[in-house]
Amino acid sequence: ADGIVCHYGTVAVEYREAWDRIDAPLFVYFHGYDATFDLREQDGSGKPIHAFDYRDRILELSSRAIFIANSHFTRRNLIEAGVAPENVKVNYLGVVPRDQPGKRPSGRPKILYVGRFVDCKGPDIMIQAFNRLREQGCDAELIMVGDGPQWKKCQELAGKSPYAIDISLPGAEDHTALQKRFEEATVFSMHSMKGPMSGQEEAFGLAFLDAM
Repeated sequence: ADGIVCHYGTVAVEYREAWDRIDAPLFVYFHGYDATFDLREQDGSGKPIHAFDYRDRILELSSRAIFIANSHFTRRNLIEAGVAPENVKVNYLGVVPRDQPGKRPSGRPKILYVGRFVDCKGPDIMIQAFNRLREQGCDAELIMVGDGPQWKKCQELAGKSPYAIDISLPGAEDHTALQKRFEEATVFSMHSMKGPMSGQEEAFGLAFLDAM
């Protein structure tokens, strides 16, 4: 092989012995959560997600592989963990652009959220913001597409909202369905923050590119 690309640092460390038996350059692509070394569960327990020696295993792996980060944010996390700066390259992810610009939707405003239901994307805050928007007289509807550990919590929040009839959480959808959602939406909105329970931050949000 001319080279091997392994996605996610969490996967790469599990195959450390195998990489030594393969005579080919190894590239490990980091997506964000795998470079968040103090990542915690989102159930409020504060339990670490990564093994206690995960950082050490990543540092040891960096002597064998070239690391590719999906953003400068992810690169900085790896360097702060002890990986040599010259060993971490940045390669942005991308989306397929439209051939033609989309038409501005007409009619009742549709606010769209697309992403994992994790605390660094603030899906619960999205519902609170929508409630305030409706209180101020904007007759809009909210569609939140995705799944994740906070989906059930958000479903409960939506059900308690005085505007529950105008909030839908259809779950995860495939690419074709998502493209239709983007075409029909008036506004795309998703928070980007440091998760209060997980400690995770958005590394590079593809949904923002899709929306643009």
